[in-house]
Amino acid sequence: MNVLTVGSIVGLPDVPATNRGVRDWLKRLCIPTKQSGQRFTFAFTDLPAPVRLAYIQRECARAGISAGTYDDVAHERFADAPPKMRAAAEQKAAVARLLIAAGKMLSWPEKVSLVASELGEKGASEASLRRVLSDIEGVDPINFAPALLADYRGGRKPTEIPAEAWSYFLTALRDGGEEYPLRKAWCDARDLKLAEGWDWPSWSTVFRRWDALSEVEKLTIRVGREEAARRLAQPAVRDKTSILPLEWVSLDGRTQDFWAVGEDGKVRRHTFLALVDCASNAVLDWEVADAENARSTVRLIRCCATTILAGADNHLGRWG
Repeated sequence: MNVLTVGSIVGLPDVPATNRGVRDWLKRLCIPTKQSGQRFTFAFTDLPAPVRLAYIQRECARAGISAGTYDDVAHERFADAPPKMRAAAEQKAAVARLLIAAGKMLSWPEKVSLVASELGEKGASEASLRRVLSDIEGVDPINFAPALLADYRGGRKPTEIPAEAWSYFLTALRDGGEEYPLRKAWCDARDLKLAEGWDWPSWSTVFRRWDALSEVEKLTIRVGREEAARRLAQPAVRDKTSILPLEWVSLDGRTQDFWAVGEDGKVRRHTFLALVDCASNAVLDWEVADAENARSTVRLIRCCATTILAGADNHLGRWG
């Protein structure tokens, strides 16, 4: 199953709904294709992880078996393995799903024949098939490929990515807009590696480096610091229906964007102070002060209180 045709992924999530559309989509992701007669093929392991897993889930559904629960840790380990080992594991996983779908309806010679006709002669002996089933015992079908990875121990030293190349990759993402494909940015840097003398690593290495960034860092790179801060800010939601008038009063100050000469002859940016009733949003009193200091705020509060008390006295006086 390591080699798929363009038509085999048509209609998957995030994949175009036509063969021509899929070919263009693969080209944008820099996934190489080969023409075989009237068909175009490509390596299954070159697909983005979400599309690859969606394909597996669809194949499980067609075979009448449940895909099960996705194992994040197992698939992270799988992504770190060399491409050839991943391809071999995917081939074994396809064999395992085929055997499970066949169930007990077929004899072992019939199962061997079925696997050989569907997936090729390699690894289609009865002993090999029994070993595959033994290795995936208790594993959900969606995790077969990681479980069948051949003795991969990892532990490789992380690949160094040149700082200039990584900076160019991030700049391409920023300039390309929020929807610019990661794979396309990787291709942009790859196309310059010879001219710049960069030791630009493989797509999987760069993707793991990107995936290790926090969501805040990713969003900041994509849309900029200010837009990221705006999107990530949690709005304060207040219910004012239970607040009585003058129960809560807010004091706020804003430094103005112009310069003026004060009473003391000094040039400064003055501050607008205001007292606002939180229940009604009514401005109770305001003042333009030299600065937002204790003297100014106390003066504003006293003036406001005097006005409110005077209004209350007049109101009571009218009613005797």
